[in-house]
Amino acid sequence: MKNTQLMHEQAEVFAQSIVEKQNGFKFESVFQYTDENGDVIYWKLRAKNPDNGQKFIRSFSLKGSDFILKEPDFHEVFPQGNGSKPLYALYRISASKDQPIYVVEGEQKADYLNKLGLYATTTGGCQSVSKTDLSPLFGRSIIVWPDNDEPGLKFLDALNEAVHEKNTLVSVIKLDELNLESKDDVVDWVEKRAAIGQETSIKDVQNLIIVPYNSTGFKQVEKNNEAELHKKSEVLAAPMPHKNGQFEITSDGVHYLRMRDGELECFWLSTPVLILAKTRDQTSNDWGRLLKWVDDANVEHTWALPMETLQTDGADMRKALAHMGVTLSTSRSARELFQTYIANYPVDTFAKCVNKVGWHDHQYILPNNVIGENSSGEFIVYQSTYNVIDKYVQKGTLNDWQNNVAKYSENHDFLVLALSSAFTGQLLEPLGRHGAGIHFKGKSSKGKSTAVFIACSVWGNPESYYHTWRNTSNALEQTAFTHNDGLLVLDEIGEIPNPKDLGNIIYMLINGSGKGRMTKSLTVRETARWRLVFLSSGEKTLSELMNEAGQQAKLGQEIRLINIDIDQSEHGIFDQIDFSENAAQQALLLNSNIKKYYGVAGAAWLQYLTSDKVKVTEIANRLLDEYAQVLIGQHKQGHIIRVANYFALVAVSGEMATIAGITGWKSGTAIRSVQKVFNHWIGNFEQVGDYEDEEILNQVRTFFTLHGSSRFELINTEFSEQTKVFNRMGFVKVEADERQFYVYPEIFKQEICKSLNSKVVAKVLKKYGWIDCDGKLMTKVKRLPESEKVTRLYVFNANVMMNFDIEAKSEIKQSNSSNFSNMFEN
Repeated sequence: MKNTQLMHEQAEVFAQSIVEKQNGFKFESVFQYTDENGDVIYWKLRAKNPDNGQKFIRSFSLKGSDFILKEPDFHEVFPQGNGSKPLYALYRISASKDQPIYVVEGEQKADYLNKLGLYATTTGGCQSVSKTDLSPLFGRSIIVWPDNDEPGLKFLDALNEAVHEKNTLVSVIKLDELNLESKDDVVDWVEKRAAIGQETSIKDVQNLIIVPYNSTGFKQVEKNNEAELHKKSEVLAAPMPHKNGQFEITSDGVHYLRMRDGELECFWLSTPVLILAKTRDQTSNDWGRLLKWVDDANVEHTWALPMETLQTDGADMRKALAHMGVTLSTSRSARELFQTYIANYPVDTFAKCVNKVGWHDHQYILPNNVIGENSSGEFIVYQSTYNVIDKYVQKGTLNDWQNNVAKYSENHDFLVLALSSAFTGQLLEPLGRHGAGIHFKGKSSKGKSTAVFIACSVWGNPESYYHTWRNTSNALEQTAFTHNDGLLVLDEIGEIPNPKDLGNIIYMLINGSGKGRMTKSLTVRETARWRLVFLSSGEKTLSELMNEAGQQAKLGQEIRLINIDIDQSEHGIFDQIDFSENAAQQALLLNSNIKKYYGVAGAAWLQYLTSDKVKVTEIANRLLDEYAQVLIGQHKQGHIIRVANYFALVAVSGEMATIAGITGWKSGTAIRSVQKVFNHWIGNFEQVGDYEDEEILNQVRTFFTLHGSSRFELINTEFSEQTKVFNRMGFVKVEADERQFYVYPEIFKQEICKSLNSKVVAKVLKKYGWIDCDGKLMTKVKRLPESEKVTRLYVFNANVMMNFDIEAKSEIKQSNSSNFSNMFEN
């Protein structure tokens, strides 16, 4: 490329000298025409008479080192054009690759579009089309912006006639959408926008409606009448150029249009799918695209599609879209084009993606909805590589649900507990609390499933919202993750595939952490974490199922899955017969109603919580302190206090849902019912009192019962084959009627305290006199046979241990007597 800048400055001086000789004209611009390499071919000057509007336009060129007011010999200076003139801005549009070329009438308009970042050119007008080399436009997608007048239409026709047989797709800006006056052009449009305070950007131009140009120059073929139908549809988004055609998004679908052998071909790819934004997480990873569409039932959908799903053949993406109501072409080529459209459609809007439902700052995220305002103003969407089904669906009105579900439950404590639990998951994060599970245990005719299904109706259709225990621990991990900050319902605990996993599953669900795993690329995948509450049902308790599997339920498991036995109730899940003939009919009526009215209570609850999360949290904290004091009462045991605190949280949830106008219950209904069920649990829990101590004492004594005679060597006994001890754990010393077991510290930790905290065990043993200690230490110095050194050992008093009445020591049953029951009357 020669020094075009210097040449242009010299050309400008020459042009001004020419204009000065023209009476009344004022110089405006000099336009420089080059070849595809940027070398100057000629110039064109433009001047105007401000008094009468007359234009003065002349071409000039170089002859030797002098400017002459004449066009050059194009055969000589532009041989590739075969005597024709070059397109304006040829150097720029030659570097545009797959971008569309905007063609306008005049260099000033092309310059403006090029400054915006588009690729624009001109032939100068309809009279110059036949004199211009148009080959750089062949096979490209061009968008024509003609002047809004008759010459503009002639320019469009002439240009289309010249390129349509060269596989060039010609589209035109839909001028009647721009409110232009006669003869207005792109510059006039920009000035009108500026007059009302609107700046114009590249996106403003790209988002203008364009349509394939329909003139006698297009030969529509019968086999491709899709093109004719496409022209009659409404444009929904700006087109996207691709190769020698472009994608267009209209009311009848996503199409790909191209010219082939002088004919316009139009390929239908899918029903309309819009790309709204690019998504990414807070670390600028997990990129995706936010899609939007309306299904055949006129239901609007949005989905944040992870970009990684496009790095295969796209089958997973298409299956997910088809599942959510998008109709797609089955043609292989159409599928490939659709994937190209989804992956590459240009958008400048960004959204923050999250892969977990639940609370994110002051917003609550659901798979297809975001509730609440974001203080930062950033758009947040849910995005997951898992095909998550949106179960948060609604049917009926809140009034319907109140009158046909909540009202019938109000006088039944177990049902109030279940419904209040359904509102509890959303309070865990604001209050900084852990969840728990409640297990309704009862025979098949007692209505246990009715209780958990009623809770499901708060959030969606019970038939699709609930899960069963018939899943592996890995599957339940993913299920728990998708119910973060919410309610998980698991029906029929007896169906669990491997009861031996049950104890660990309980810990996993409530502790809120999955297993660490590797990705396919051998990187460490982030461990799934969640907070939730869950309801369970079944004919057996956790303890019964674990015993059948040869295991013993631990206290930590039993207070994480709180067993509520409804078999003792005369009417099962119901306190009384008050809205039908019998318990069975009441259950049938409720199960029928929850299939008609669901999801609306949960939606109202989220609106209430997000309306002022700070204030709502303050109210919840105050109520929680009040209710916890009432339920804890005189109880001192840690496990009872933990359950009492959880029941208090459930009561808070039910009362706040009532305050929010969601349940329709009288004030005090939730706390009164929850307290009654808590007392019911206290009366049925087999290990009320120092249960942790009893668990420890039983385990230790069982160990010595099994191994005391076989794995401890007698002190002061001469060695012989008959007294040899295999796998020795320590020594036993017998003096008169007293026996003491000496245990090595490591053996104590690894075998006697197996699965228990050794420090806690030692403190309990010392508390009940089972071990002798040196002062505050838990061990005692002893000299062992065949050793001159003393050793610290755990010294067990066998007589105390074997004669200790563990059951009598732990029977510290307490009732939660309180005058609270009448606090909320009236």
